[in-house]
Amino acid sequence: FNEIALPLKKIFYNRSLIRNRAKAADQVHSDLLNLMPMGMVIHDGSQVLEINQKALEILGATSIKEINQKKVIEYVHPDSLPEVLNRIRTLQKSPVGTEVPLTREKFVRLDNHQSVNVEVAGKKIDFFGKSANQLVFMDISDRIRLEQEKEFSQLFDSLTELPNRLLFQDRVDQIIKQFGKNKNDRKKLEYFPLIYLDIQNFQRINHLLGWTSGDQLIQKFATFLKATTIKNSLL
Repeated sequence: FNEIALPLKKIFYNRSLIRNRAKAADQVHSDLLNLMPMGMVIHDGSQVLEINQKALEILGATSIKEINQKKVIEYVHPDSLPEVLNRIRTLQKSPVGTEVPLTREKFVRLDNHQSVNVEVAGKKIDFFGKSANQLVFMDISDRIRLEQEKEFSQLFDSLTELPNRLLFQDRVDQIIKQFGKNKNDRKKLEYFPLIYLDIQNFQRINHLLGWTSGDQLIQKFATFLKATTIKNSLL
């Protein structure tokens, strides 16, 4: 009996040890994924197969079950849909290991349906014997906002929010190029209107009432011009 029981006991012990080690390895794998500062998703083109905590946070979900209430493509903003569909088609035809270069896209959150700007890189992988797409992405909404604010400050006046001289010159150059391609367009360019406006005695307002009052006058004048100017005109 002992000659049979001892080997069986050893087999069961080894199997239990293997299961425990596999479980521990899965836990380590899960912990590492959730510690990533970027979102990570593995999908088959339709459903999400694996997702980490950061990706759930960016997409506005709490679990993979909740994420799979919708198809993967439904999380893509319409502005980014053509590019994403092209990427999926490219990866479907490509061998495992093919990488997709870093690109900017927009996703749609599940919880509030708001768009979120992301930077995405992709790769085709073997996921337990099946082909799948792995995406790594990060929320760059704050970066986009700062870039837009920087661009705005370079091209618009901070007091009136009207285009500054740099943007004005750029738009005028564009108009000249647009209407200067042939003789007929050059004739149209002869009727290009340009109006110069000035506030008389503005310096006296600053000296008598102070700079704050002068700024308020400029702001009100700018608001008036915005409200009364023909659409598509450049102030």
